[in-house]
Amino acid sequence: MARKKQGSKDNVSAKDPNEPTFEQAMKAVEKSVHDLEGGQLELGEALRVYEQGVTMIRRCHQLLQDAERQVELLMEVHEDGSVETQSFEAGQAESLTVKQEARSRRRSVSKEADVDSEGRLF
Repeated sequence: MARKKQGSKDNVSAKDPNEPTFEQAMKAVEKSVHDLEGGQLELGEALRVYEQGVTMIRRCHQLLQDAERQVELLMEVHEDGSVETQSFEAGQAESLTVKQEARSRRRSVSKEADVDSEGRLF
């Protein structure tokens, strides 16, 4: 049986160990929703729980965006079939857009090369 990598679960977690992982943030959101739906909280407490839930939802969105960027980096495949991987840093969003545009240009060039330029069948 294959073993899991020790750090694989934390690949999409915060670099700061005090920040919750995706799973921890989702559990906090679920608890906030449960508490708010219970209707037993006073107004001040309900607002605090709601604010905490919104904060955790934002955290989940950020972690999902980071995970998506990591997948984009891993999906870099060259025409010769080689795969390029690199580590993701949070400030690389612009360079990812540039790389994605370059990949799109490469793909469109290779597709056009397979088609006759005259546009006629015979």
